[in-house]
Amino acid sequence: MKIENKDTMLRKTIVNLLLAFILLPMVVSIRHWSNWLNGIYKIDDAYYETLAECIHKYHHRIAYPFLPVMFLILILLPFQLIKDYFSEKRKPLSLLVKSLVFTVFYTVCYAFLAGEYIGYMLKSNPMSF
Repeated sequence: MKIENKDTMLRKTIVNLLLAFILLPMVVSIRHWSNWLNGIYKIDDAYYETLAECIHKYHHRIAYPFLPVMFLILILLPFQLIKDYFSEKRKPLSLLVKSLVFTVFYTVCYAFLAGEYIGYMLKSNPMSF
């Protein structure tokens, strides 16, 4: 197994943390940007006085510390492991192939975890699908 450079590991860690804790909440809140930029600080039916208060309430609404941590564990970590596995074998993959491998991995995991539930639903009420 190849030992990575400390700088490389630190860079990967910092980029993944920034993606999870900064970029993900920004992308999730994209539908509210137009209101916030126009000075309308509202979320659903609640109006707020300041942008900071509005963003604070929005982060609370999306379970801010929980969502980025789950994004790190369930999305970024497996993607990074898949990427490192293939680059260690000297076969770097394109983003499309990495995404395809990642999607297949998650489909298999989902089928394994939810297979019994889906099988039960099909057996009990096949018309639900």
